[in-house]
Amino acid sequence: MIDLKRFFLSAISVRARIVALLLIPVGGFLANGIAFTSGEADVQVAFASVNRAAALSDAAHSIRADLAAMRLSVRDFAVKAYPESGPGFQ
Repeated sequence: MIDLKRFFLSAISVRARIVALLLIPVGGFLANGIAFTSGEADVQVAFASVNRAAALSDAAHSIRADLAAMRLSVRDFAVKAYPESGPGFQ
């Protein structure tokens, strides 16, 4: 087993070993950059989703307020049906 290790280490030149040692950190930086880029894209998608949810919530609140105003108008019209208040519902 030890002879096999010596054979593989001696079969590779010193220059090839140096190149291999230089390529290891480059591969690590490349993997780190890919992970950062994909994570950044996921964060952008999450922020877009939150913004859509906030817009939907604002629209729902607006609709709820408008429906409450319509209920009050209908109730007032039902209590006191004035002829001039009819065009307001068109």
